[in-house]
Amino acid sequence: MTTGARVFAGMSSLEGGDLTTVQEYRIMKKILPPDSTISPEGLRAVQNCVSVLVACVSHEAGLNALQNGKRKLVTGDDVCVALENLGLDQYGSLSKSYVQKFKEARTKVANGH
Repeated sequence: MTTGARVFAGMSSLEGGDLTTVQEYRIMKKILPPDSTISPEGLRAVQNCVSVLVACVSHEAGLNALQNGKRKLVTGDDVCVALENLGLDQYGSLSKSYVQKFKEARTKVANGH
C-alpha cells in the first residue's frame, strides 16, 4: 500500500470516505510534490476551509436573491455575483461564463437541437 493510500485509508475510517474527501485529497496531491503525504489533520483543515467558503458564498448568494428579486431560490447567477461581492472576481467571471454556457446548452436541448 502506498503512503498516500495509507493516509487516505485512515481518513476513510475517520471521515466515512465520502466523495468530497476523495476529491479534496486528489486535488491536494496534484499540487504537492510526488513524494509528499497529507496528514488526516491537514485534510480536515482543508475541508473546514472549503466548508466555510461554501457557507459564505451561499449566504451572500441568498442575500442577493432575497434583496434583488424577493426570491427564495438561489440561482447560478446569484452565486456568481456573490463570488464577486466577496472579492473573488476571477472566480465570479469564470463562473458567469460557465453559467452562460450551461444556459445555452439547456436551451438547445429544450429546442431539440
